[in-house]
Amino acid sequence: DSLSSELPGLQVLTDAQPGEMTVWAKPSQQEIVTEVLAQLQRDVPPDQQLKTYETRGIDTASVISLLSTLNPEAQITNDVANKRLLVIASEEDHASVENVLQQVVNDVSTRDTLLKSYPLATDVVPETVTSLLTTLTPAASVTVDSSNRRLLITATTKDHDIIAATIAQIERDATGELPELQFYSLERASGENAVTVLQAMLPRAQVTFEAASERLSVVAAKADHAVLRATLDKLEAAAPPNEKRMLKVYDVTTAQRTRFTVLLDSLSSELPGLQVLTDAQPGEMTVWAKPSQQEIVTEVLAQLQRDVPP
Repeated sequence: DSLSSELPGLQVLTDAQPGEMTVWAKPSQQEIVTEVLAQLQRDVPPDQQLKTYETRGIDTASVISLLSTLNPEAQITNDVANKRLLVIASEEDHASVENVLQQVVNDVSTRDTLLKSYPLATDVVPETVTSLLTTLTPAASVTVDSSNRRLLITATTKDHDIIAATIAQIERDATGELPELQFYSLERASGENAVTVLQAMLPRAQVTFEAASERLSVVAAKADHAVLRATLDKLEAAAPPNEKRMLKVYDVTTAQRTRFTVLLDSLSSELPGLQVLTDAQPGEMTVWAKPSQQEIVTEVLAQLQRDVPP
């Protein structure tokens, strides 16, 4: 910190190898750094060494307190700007410091991890993804589920963000195409059931049922659209015959209409889509429903007529 204020612009890079320190500075500043390091070297006792330890992601104050208690002879300096500790100590004390820091790092890396599943596109090679993730998120645990073409990954939330972005980029590069929006009209298949089935088969696709239009809107890759079309054909073939709704006017007594109105909520749950229009003439009841539902309405009204006293 003192050097940074006296030598503006000086930076110590954090990616140096053990035993090395990389400094970004002007030539005149590099000369001062050389002198300071030489002085530090002269101040280090012969049986002790100066080593640096990275402190990113750990509670530095607690660690320094613990290290000072365990290694009272060690000289520990907190380099806040570069997130590291400067430790002058014997080999034995350095071994103790390394052991403590390794335990702290392991505790941090295993804290707050969660398991997530990442489906892979057909064009993506799982081994390529795992090799890249090992470099980018070395603390993450990656398992290849080959039978379901997915990766099961245990990692921190931060690592999951990196993993999701990396897999998305790999898939974009592999397919070389943007997702397409297409619409699929439904004749007999249930829209809600189709969404459930298709979303399970194609987790990367966005499938929405538009009830008013009796169609699906789908955003997906071209290959996924082909699978979707074939699956919809099977769902349509397996669906019961489609019935067009129709209007039918029934002659009813006041008592029949009153009783039918009481039963309407129960009937609506059993006969979805059934509607009783409210503008019918006295002695009439107009019903909007499928033919098979109209048959049930006829039976219910007949039953209500029989149950009405003369």
